[in-house]
Amino acid sequence: MFRIYRDTRFSKDKTPYKTHAACHFRHEAGRDAHAPGFYLHIKTDHISFGGGIWRPPTKQLGLIREFIADNPSAWGKLTQSSSVKRMGGIQGDSLKRPPHGYNPDARHIEDLKRKSFYLMTEVDAELALSSALVSESAKVFRKAAKLNFLISNALELPFK
Repeated sequence: MFRIYRDTRFSKDKTPYKTHAACHFRHEAGRDAHAPGFYLHIKTDHISFGGGIWRPPTKQLGLIREFIADNPSAWGKLTQSSSVKRMGGIQGDSLKRPPHGYNPDARHIEDLKRKSFYLMTEVDAELALSSALVSESAKVFRKAAKLNFLISNALELPFK
């Protein structure tokens, strides 16, 4: 679970508390947020949940990119699957140009330019008060598990 206090050191907004609750269920090998996992974010107006990896360190990012380049069929099967498309596709901040060493015409170049790899879906906040929250989260996490499986393979981590 993430802390409720905001880091206001470099922010113009000095509001001390966050207006949402969030938790990250990360891979057992991860000591911080930089490991594949699942994420749940609850605000007063919506809930976001999904999975993947957010801004991995340079070494791990390189391994993920290498995996995508070396396994274009597996990556393409994931990105073209109906469950991934229904979630809006793989998301994450991207570089403007291809990373060093990658051809701009490479297959999956838009994904190779990413700095994060995640799937996220958003639903109405009323779900938080419903008994269906756990089952709906589990459905989304199962869909995101396909991405986490490939990321775990890229990072040579066991996937359970």
